[in-house]
Amino acid sequence: MVVGLTGGYGTGKSTAAKFFKQLGARLIDADSISRKILSKGEETWQEVIHFFGQKILDSNGSIDRAKLADLIFKDEALRRRLNEVAHPRIRLEIEEEIKKFRNLKSEIQPPKILIIDAPLLLEAGMQDLVDCLIVVNLHYEEQIKRVMERDNLNQKEAIKRISAQLPISAKLEVANYVIDNKGTFEETREQVEKIWKTIVEEG
Repeated sequence: MVVGLTGGYGTGKSTAAKFFKQLGARLIDADSISRKILSKGEETWQEVIHFFGQKILDSNGSIDRAKLADLIFKDEALRRRLNEVAHPRIRLEIEEEIKKFRNLKSEIQPPKILIIDAPLLLEAGMQDLVDCLIVVNLHYEEQIKRVMERDNLNQKEAIKRISAQLPISAKLEVANYVIDNKGTFEETREQVEKIWKTIVEEG
């Protein structure tokens, strides 16, 4: 079974992904794929530099993700352009990983569940790749607080980054399962374990 895992900016999706991995899921991290395709010398790197210019590079010629983020969260047109370049390539990479997962035969006990950890899974139109969807939810005020602390942003900047994604309400509407991440790590883990048991039985 291929499972999508998404949520709002700063809702704690990565924590849930870690717990699923500990339970035996195979994990595809869309953020890692993004870093890979934007690494120095890659085709996507070249296209992004062509569009955004040298100002987003660090001293080694690599894309400075903080500089890029600062630009795209201030300008919706720039963010849309980056997504137009990056999302199709991220999707191709994910599709390749799904093929590998479905063809697993060499392992004695191949994993039954593949988790696609993707913050923009719905925004990028990749929901057709998954059999079910898990959304990590967090109360809006707590979400703002966590983003401010994690990313060292003021409230206005945090809200801008949160607002750059689909509203969490829209994601919850299409979720098969919801993880409420307002509590402790242990409470989140318990919810993950409950969902894991259900999807393993279904898978």
